[in-house]
Amino acid sequence: MGASGWSYYTPYQLDIAQALQELRQRVFEAGDYQQFWLYYEVPEEVFEELDELEPQEWRQPGQQLVEAFAHVLERKHISADLPPAPQTIDEVLQRNGLDGTHSILDIDHIASHPEDSAASALPEEVLLSYCGTARPTKAMVETAASKFDLCGYLERGQGTYIIIYQDDVPSEIFFSGHSGD
Repeated sequence: MGASGWSYYTPYQLDIAQALQELRQRVFEAGDYQQFWLYYEVPEEVFEELDELEPQEWRQPGQQLVEAFAHVLERKHISADLPPAPQTIDEVLQRNGLDGTHSILDIDHIASHPEDSAASALPEEVLLSYCGTARPTKAMVETAASKFDLCGYLERGQGTYIIIYQDDVPSEIFFSGHSGD
C-alpha cells in the first residue's frame, strides 16, 4: 500500500507534546484515520454487502462505523457478528497492526530530532528556505506546503511541526508527516 501523507492544524500551546496528544484524541474521536482493523475482523462476505456506504461514511468514529455496518446488514436481512470498535488510540494502533492509521495517530511523541513515531520541529534552515522567516504565518505555511514536501527529509512513520504566528504571536501548530504501510 505505501505510506500516506497527512497534515493538521491545532491551536498553539506552549506544551507541544500536550498539543500533539490533544490533536491525536480529536482525530481518534472523529474517526479520521484508516480503520484497517475492520478488514481483519469483519467477515469478508459482510464487505460485499456494504456497497451502500458512501466513501465519507467510512471515515467516522469506529463505533458509528460498526453501527452503520449493522444497519446496512439489518436492511439486507443478513446476520453477522461485528467486532466492537477500538476504545482507545492504543487499541486501534494494536488492531491495525503494521498498516498503521495513515494519520497523526501513528505519531505518539515529540522528539528533538527525527525518529520513529515522533514529530520534531522542522529544522530552522528548512523553515527559512521555504517560508523566508522563522516565524511564518498560516498563509506562508500553506503556500510552502503546497509547493514543497515539508516532510521530504523524513522517513515513513515520522512527522514534523511548525509553530504558526499571527501578529508575531504563536497561534497554531501545523503537524505533517508520512505514516502507514
